[in-house]
Formats: sequence, C-alpha cells, structure tokens
Amino acid sequence: MTEVIIPAAGLGTRLGEHKEGNPKSLVDLDGTTVLEYQLKILDEIGIPPGDVYVIIGTTGDCWTQKAYDRLTKLHDQVLLNFENTDRGPAFTLELGLQEVSSDSVLILDGDIVVLKEMLETVYTDKNDSVLASKSADSDGEPGSKILTDDTGCVRSIGKDIDTGGESHHIYAGFCKLSGEALSRMKAVVGDETDRDVADVLDEVCREATVSNHELSSGWVNINTPEDLETARKIVNDF
Repeated sequence: MTEVIIPAAGLGTRLGEHKEGNPKSLVDLDGTTVLEYQLKILDEIGIPPGDVYVIIGTTGDCWTQKAYDRLTKLHDQVLLNFENTDRGPAFTLELGLQEVSSDSVLILDGDIVVLKEMLETVYTDKNDSVLASKSADSDGEPGSKILTDDTGCVRSIGKDIDTGGESHHIYAGFCKLSGEALSRMKAVVGDETDRDVADVLDEVCREATVSNHELSSGWVNINTPEDLETARKIVNDF
C-alpha cells in the first residue's frame, strides 16, 4: 500500500486571468482543477482518494472560506496548516507524514501537473525510493538541483548547492519514499521550522539510498502563465 501526501499550503498564484489569486490546487485547467486532475491520475494508477492527504494553508489572500469550501468538496482528507506563513514547506509535509501509516509514500507538490504515465513510472520504479527530475539546461536554471553518484543515486539536493560546473538535474517536485528513506524523512522533517522540502530530502539522501528518475518531459510546476499553458496541454493530452 502506498499513500500520497500533497503539500499545498503555499500562498497561491496570480496567473493571467486569476486576478484575485487562487491556491494553485484550484487553478483552472480547461474545466478541471489541478487537484481534481491529480486525484484522477492517482486513482487511475491504483491509489484511491482515501489514501491521499492534501495539506492546505489558512493564512494569506488565497486562503479564503470560499477556497476552503471548494477544496473540501473536491476531497475528504484535507488537513489545515495554521502556520503556513510562519513555518517552511517542510512543516506542511510533516503534517501529512503524521497521518500516513504505510511504509511507502508518494509526495506530490500541490502545483505539479504530470502525465499519468510519467507519474506511474515513478510509482512503479523498481527502486524503493526515487526522486523525479529533469536534466538541467544550465547551471543557473532555477529549482532544486540534484547531484548523483556513479550509480544514479542522489548524493545531494538543494536550491543553493554548488554544482562546481558538474552536470546535474532539477527536482520535478514529486518522489516516492519507502523503507529506510521514509523512516529517515519522518525523523528529520521537523528539526527546523523554516526549511524547504529539498533541504529535508538532502538529509534523507545522505543517509539512505534514493535513486534519481529522469523525466525529460510530461510534467510542469505551475509558476508562470507559460507553465499554465503547458499544464493545460498535459491535461488535454490525458
């Protein structure tokens, strides 16, 4: 059994027509929301909604009663982060980890749109623990950088790591953790209040075996209007 955590407690987005600002989970993708799409593809790869925990915020312009009502209509297992502006994304993840009881977890950022078959390759990867990524186009490319060893296992991940000009990958925002890696994640995730999820993953990867799973296309983090159009194309291709 694999459970899923969707940390979605950020301050939302203002993309194109979304003038009022929305949680990214509620951004419209041609008639469906990001969360609805995520839940649908998870169900189709064998993870039912009852095994999915969505963590949302309570503070910030996007976290209105209307947004809360919409999200809880879409999904039953919605957890509240009452400190989403005071504590880092790792704390949001910790709230989800407190709920799971299985020995395998998928972590899927709240702003990720990915083709079902791409997510499924990570879910069914022969390795117990894997981080999805893409090959970096340049050393200055934004995102959390991943350095790997000769066997393809992650040796370091973070937004500010010095690659020394070494070829590297960019974390895609979703991963599978099982066994030792999941145990290590649960042990270190609450150590500090303001950390990024990549900082916690870095500690995990230094102590446990986590493989890098490269996906050259088929997913996008929604941060810009261009990303939104890519996300809509992925949904329409589904």
